[in-house]
Amino acid sequence: MKKDEFKKAFEQLKPNEKEVNNMLKKILHKGETTEKTTSERAFPRGKIVLAFVLVFVIAVTIFTMDYLTGNKEPKNQENQDIAQLDQQFQYKNRHYAILADEKKGEFGFSDTVQGEDIGEKIGTISDEPLNGKEFFEYLPANGEAVVAVQDGDGYRLYEFYSFERYLNNHDEDVVTYLKLYGFNNADDIEKIQFITSSQVAGKTDKSVIAEITTGEDIRTFYNYYSVMKDSSEEYFDQLFGKSQTVGQKDVTVGIPGSFVNPSGGQGTTLLDNAVLIRIVAKTGVYMDAPYYPNMGFISRHKVSVEFADFLNRFGL
Repeated sequence: MKKDEFKKAFEQLKPNEKEVNNMLKKILHKGETTEKTTSERAFPRGKIVLAFVLVFVIAVTIFTMDYLTGNKEPKNQENQDIAQLDQQFQYKNRHYAILADEKKGEFGFSDTVQGEDIGEKIGTISDEPLNGKEFFEYLPANGEAVVAVQDGDGYRLYEFYSFERYLNNHDEDVVTYLKLYGFNNADDIEKIQFITSSQVAGKTDKSVIAEITTGEDIRTFYNYYSVMKDSSEEYFDQLFGKSQTVGQKDVTVGIPGSFVNPSGGQGTTLLDNAVLIRIVAKTGVYMDAPYYPNMGFISRHKVSVEFADFLNRFGL
């Protein structure tokens, strides 16, 4: 089906703005997911992205991230925490959710937030029910990806989960993400892991298939990755049916997000073979981003030929 035919077929099914917002609130609880600036809730001009398709793509992204991290169902504590709106807040272009105990342990943080771990005030929350609460730098995080919200005489930790622009079919440049997590240069990185997930006997098996640990390779990765710009336009063009060249194969992208080989071969999904890239800071905090080798993107950032060649050295 051609892209314009798909749009026309679904135009009559397009929900109104209120319905879209309700659907997004139910679905969007984490950002590749999500990836969130001030509120331009309308779809971007010059690019028709149907509400139905938008919800589908975001749902696919969330599914991919959950699959890669082993969260098949929203039953674990982290997903339950994120799903509760009273444990989220927005500040300027960023959205935060309560930091789960499991993730706190993975980051190497103490169970109790100590006073000496609190840095400068970042801002005051204007979202209910946290309206009026102040939040601060959490020094062990060495960035603003994890912040401390004052709660009575103590503090609760919240983690970044998306930029506003991500929800509006755009994204920030990679350097904005890196700075948020405290990656100001390659020296801030301890290692880079490449993680896949598979089902074995009904259980999710996560595997680190490769790591970058040497200083030279970390610098090379950082130099390629840190300069990547928002490529959301091309990202959605590939998902929604334009003919593209993916890797060395000339393919026709189908709807939604699948392609078939022009020679009549078996179709494959653009999001297949995804690998989770985990950038681990020397503090223990890490940043995740999905790599879609079939598509040539890390999240919504287009991978250069040179960068792809470098990643291929690690079996990606």
